[in-house]
Amino acid sequence: MRTKIAAILVRLGGVREASRKLAMPVSTVHSWARRGRIPAKHQRSVLLAAKANHIRLRAEDVIGD
Repeated sequence: MRTKIAAILVRLGGVREASRKLAMPVSTVHSWARRGRIPAKHQRSVLLAAKANHIRLRAEDVIGD
């Protein structure tokens, strides 16, 4: 699962760039990478940030197993 989240963050430009696009602290986004999951309360924000930045990301990519 960690590699799945890492791949999402790479597509968003890395942890720092993803945190900028999401308007969230780097530490928050970094914790997702460490834990290997994006909390449900942030999943919609990730999808919206990807869409706003013309990055193809599906709900299935973000939602945990």
